[in-house]
Amino acid sequence: LGYRAVTISGIGGAACAIVMWYGATRLTTFDIRMGNIKDRIFDFLEAGIIVMDTDHRIAMINRYTGQLTEQKKAEKLSLSDFFRIEEEEKAAVFPEAEMGIYSARLWDKSGKKAYSVRIKSVEDEYGEPFCYMCVFLDVTDEVEAASKLEIASQAKSRFLAQMSHEIRTPINAVLGMNEMILREAKNPDILEYSENIDSAGNTLLTLINSILDFSKIEDGKMDIIPVRYGTASFINDLVNSVAQRADTKGLAFRIDVDESLPCALIGDDVRLSQVIMNLLTNAVKYTEKGTVTLSIRAENRDETHILLHVAVSDTGIGIRKEDIDRLFVSFERLDEVRNHNIEGTGLGISIVKSLLTMMGSQLEVESTYGEGSKFFFTVKQEIADPAPIGDYEKRVRNNHREREEEDLIRAPYAKVLVVDDNSMNLKVTRNLLKLCGIKPELVSSGEEAISFMRKKHYHCVFLDHMMPGMDGLETLARLQEEGLVPEDTAMIALTANAVVGAREAYLAAGFQDYLSKPVELKELVQKLKIYLPEEAYEAGQEGSAQDQIYEKDTSEDPEILEFLPTDGPEIMEFSAEDSSDASAQNTYNLKKLSESGIDTDTALNYCAGSEEFYYEMLDDFTSGCTERADGLENHYEKKDWRQYGVLVHSMKSNLRTIGATELSERARLLEEAAKKEDITYITENHGAFLPDYRELAKMLEDSIRK
Repeated sequence: LGYRAVTISGIGGAACAIVMWYGATRLTTFDIRMGNIKDRIFDFLEAGIIVMDTDHRIAMINRYTGQLTEQKKAEKLSLSDFFRIEEEEKAAVFPEAEMGIYSARLWDKSGKKAYSVRIKSVEDEYGEPFCYMCVFLDVTDEVEAASKLEIASQAKSRFLAQMSHEIRTPINAVLGMNEMILREAKNPDILEYSENIDSAGNTLLTLINSILDFSKIEDGKMDIIPVRYGTASFINDLVNSVAQRADTKGLAFRIDVDESLPCALIGDDVRLSQVIMNLLTNAVKYTEKGTVTLSIRAENRDETHILLHVAVSDTGIGIRKEDIDRLFVSFERLDEVRNHNIEGTGLGISIVKSLLTMMGSQLEVESTYGEGSKFFFTVKQEIADPAPIGDYEKRVRNNHREREEEDLIRAPYAKVLVVDDNSMNLKVTRNLLKLCGIKPELVSSGEEAISFMRKKHYHCVFLDHMMPGMDGLETLARLQEEGLVPEDTAMIALTANAVVGAREAYLAAGFQDYLSKPVELKELVQKLKIYLPEEAYEAGQEGSAQDQIYEKDTSEDPEILEFLPTDGPEIMEFSAEDSSDASAQNTYNLKKLSESGIDTDTALNYCAGSEEFYYEMLDDFTSGCTERADGLENHYEKKDWRQYGVLVHSMKSNLRTIGATELSERARLLEEAAKKEDITYITENHGAFLPDYRELAKMLEDSIRK
């Protein structure tokens, strides 16, 4: 600094001594020793600590982390030396750590230890990351405990499901035999006993169904399946199911329906109906006098969606404020002393809550103890037909099996060929075409279609896509190669997979159009109006086309019996009587089917509103169930996924036709898995699908009126 240095022997020596003493005592004691303590804490913690630089290389690890690897030098290690982590997962780690905190549960290299891992970037004063800090804890015990609880819960759910299935079979038999007693007995005492059996048996069946639904929800096997449904019919079914119960107890059942509701919606009407029915039956059960009110209103609406506000109110016993939260606890019943004479499992509201959650909604409750309760929720539904329903009762009466003449055409000279390996689909299409005065020719394979088209000219050919042996696309290609498709012949694909882009795909393959299965009369008539020539409508014979609709002529109208798809192009000979001979058919209890979850309204729509034709479809389904199920099991055991997909496709279509929408959707998912050869999904779901498929056939047989 320009000053002469102080000699060591004087003041300078004293100053140096003081500085050296301060450095050796104060600094060492406070700074250096604190540094040692931090290092010791770093190694003392029973948690892993890893520090990584900005190139994601490990710069420092603590003693706990070092125990997980044989390599002790941090600079030679990476995250993969400690944890099982996929490449895709690695790519997400550091971006997430910079945006917030990366959090995951990872296993060690041996797969025996589980760790809860959190990684965060450490930023400098300029906000730039200069390192990454990873902290992880051993959570193996917690994971094992949770796994054991999950296994126990699954075992309980399987037990409940299996027991419910096993008990339902004899209960259905008891109720079926009791139905015969009710119909045939004349003795008033026996009738009274029989009515008591019917009441108690149906109560027991309801309890069993609740347990089965609960186990399905817990096991993750309950799905929400959106379908189109008529709003008026939906409300009418609810009213019919509850009105008698309310009337029996002397209760007034009031309906408040918004007349501006769209007349057709898209949603899971089965689950939505289950939710509302549960609330209504509870209201009736816990109300001794007064009223039960069902209100369905539009809370909000745009061009494509609507928010349905549904409320069920009663003047019953009400619920204490402190008990409302307990409503949603499984197997919990409120006010046991007061309600000891009311049947129930305590599962109803729990199931309602779960189903509404799956539909993106939640249940709200308002109640005054001793005065009554109100249960309400809001659920979003897609609008299928925006026309207002008006008076729902009047709409139901007008639509009940009514087919307006102007909705049909009369084309007695139309030449139509229908190609489908599924006999139920053939019958449906044939009967719908007959309503238009058309007698179609029916064949069951691509080879037969080619043979028929070599000999005859057709105005329209409805060709199924999914068939064993030669499918629809291959059949069309062969027909085009041989020049068997005239310019005035409309080739229309029949498909159960009407997904986005399907029309374009079929047009690219050479089809003029496609028709979704199960075939609906309105859609079928639309296609006929577009593609039939004027000559198909010419009148030339005595009698109108309508007079010819049900004319029996089995020589020109053969019917194909149901059979399993084969590995080769074998053609099956067939012969059957016309379906208009209903005397040999069984009749079914449609109310019982509806209560069991069968969408009878939609099924009747597929059958042009004819109960007799619907009964025929049910007969076909039950008679062919064992053969189809055994065939599917055979393909599964052989791991023949192509034939498995073809057969389950056929089963899907049949299930949809009879109104078994939920099981049909499960078949669709199996079909998709078979196309992708997703063996894992098929293995996990095949075993549950077949018993339910067989159980459905058994339930249908039990619903036959004797």
